[in-house]
Amino acid sequence: MKTNKARKTIFTSISVLALVLMTVVFGISLHAQTIIIGDMNNDSVVNEDDAAYLLRHVLLPSTYPIDQSGDLNGNGKVDVDDALYLSKHITSPDEYPLTCHHDFGEWTQTKAPTCTEKGEEKRTCTICGSSETRDVAALGHDEVSHDAKEP
Repeated sequence: MKTNKARKTIFTSISVLALVLMTVVFGISLHAQTIIIGDMNNDSVVNEDDAAYLLRHVLLPSTYPIDQSGDLNGNGKVDVDDALYLSKHITSPDEYPLTCHHDFGEWTQTKAPTCTEKGEEKRTCTICGSSETRDVAALGHDEVSHDAKEP
């Protein structure tokens, strides 16, 4: 019985040690990554390296993948102008702000409508996590008329 408990303890210790090593040595994280708009190379800093990486992505997208929208100037496409915009943002952030050009997911119902009360739906941006809600009209009554019967 003590042998099984000792094996379990050793296995648990090895598992914890493996998770710590993966996190520290390999930079593997077990939680969701927060996207920083403009951080194209995922180093948690927005700088000229990101503008250069975005330019490389424009030229060789399969070699330099990005995990967020590269359309930083909002014209609907990712091109050299976006890398230039990012470079300008780094030197003049107030004149060239980085805003999310939202990519909202599907609407999901957060409150069902009833006959008398409106419901609500919500959708969330897959890039920045921002969400928006909208009302769903009340269902109203479905009145049915029928002839009265004599008692």
